Amino acid sequence: MQPWKFVRTNIGAYFKRWGSYIVLTSGTSLFISLIMIPIFNAMTQFVLKNSQVDYVSYTNLLNILTQHPFTVLLLFLILVLILLTVYSQFAFLLFGIEHIRHGQPLRLGKLLQQTFRSWGRLRPKMIGILMGYFIIILPFGHFVFNSQLLSKVTIPDFINEYIDEHLPLLILLIVLSVLIIWVAVRLLAFIPAIIMGNKSPNTTLKASWNASRGQFWRILWANALIAIVGGALTVVGMVSIYLIQKYIDTSFPHVALGFAIGNLTLLQIYQEFVLSFNTVMVLRLAIKLAEQADLLPQYDTPLVSDRKHKIIMRLAAVVLMILGGSVVSIVNFVYLEGLVTSNPLTISHRGVDDGNGVQNTIPALEKTSKEKPDYVEMDIHETKDNQFVVMHDENLEALAGVNKRPHDLTLKQLTKLTVKENGHQAKIASLMITSKPHRA
Repeated sequence: MQPWKFVRTNIGAYFKRWGSYIVLTSGTSLFISLIMIPIFNAMTQFVLKNSQVDYVSYTNLLNILTQHPFTVLLLFLILVLILLTVYSQFAFLLFGIEHIRHGQPLRLGKLLQQTFRSWGRLRPKMIGILMGYFIIILPFGHFVFNSQLLSKVTIPDFINEYIDEHLPLLILLIVLSVLIIWVAVRLLAFIPAIIMGNKSPNTTLKASWNASRGQFWRILWANALIAIVGGALTVVGMVSIYLIQKYIDTSFPHVALGFAIGNLTLLQIYQEFVLSFNTVMVLRLAIKLAEQADLLPQYDTPLVSDRKHKIIMRLAAVVLMILGGSVVSIVNFVYLEGLVTSNPLTISHRGVDDGNGVQNTIPALEKTSKEKPDYVEMDIHETKDNQFVVMHDENLEALAGVNKRPHDLTLKQLTKLTVKENGHQAKIASLMITSKPHRA
């Protein structure tokens, strides 16, 4: 496979039938965003509410597993439904792309029939492989595939912070990410092959892996070229809209709000177009690899060119964008007018602002309090003698240069230590917690 030739050829093919592709990808995206995601959110909230579980987090996960086994079962079933929806999303898109590529009309009933028929190939082993692929690979490798459902699978911030503070873990994460990207590229043909092919899961997996043998860098370069073209389209569109709005703001301020609403809507529609382009290009690359590995059956219907259908699809795409743009325009008007916004609270994280001192120390708190934030957030640790100090880190090494935990030292020892950060230094602050008697 020649990356330059593939990208150049398929850019022309996309714009030749852009109407059909936008109807396919945007219609699927709207269905997932407006119908399926709210349904899954409602199902999850219903299960948690009736189980009297306020939230799901690493802090209460053990408790949920041991005290609410039926809740765990229901949440697992919801996860299976989500993965089945993701599978169906890719199946619908892949079958649709094949129809468009061969000049066939997009018929909803036909695509749904093919999608549901592909469910018949799902077996326990295949479901297990797909679950691993979707859960492990896709959230890390969205440059290969993208789904609104899987985009919510992210690493929590507290884990990212912890990893950033520990170099060995950071190196391990980088190595793991590189490994996952390598596997994602090597198995790029797997999804179209498993959905549209007719071979066993083992055969499909091995053949998909072998299809990319010796082509890793070419496939990666093809993905990079797609990303570069999509990024260039995004930058050109955003810069053009920004320059237009800046000119209007300066020359015609009395109509600036109206143009701002229109330009913001235009930008969102344009971003949807770029997302459609990226999605189609990457999926067509995956299909090509699967075809080269002889993992897809021959297309029964001959290539045709229906000019009338092409015009209808372009009109449908324009109507879809106008309707979507109308709804988005109303939302943008409400947003830009500030009709549903409220003044945000300002909270000083760890008692500092813009590096004005050492986190969680008295000098920093005094400086920050003069800026009158709504709240000041601090962190506390218990000492060896059951007292408390104001400190965030689990280890004193980063701020105080002492390789010990706050719980390893007494209050007297800790308050003698000097912590340094942002070019400032201060003593560790103690915290006295008192309780007043409650009067009935």
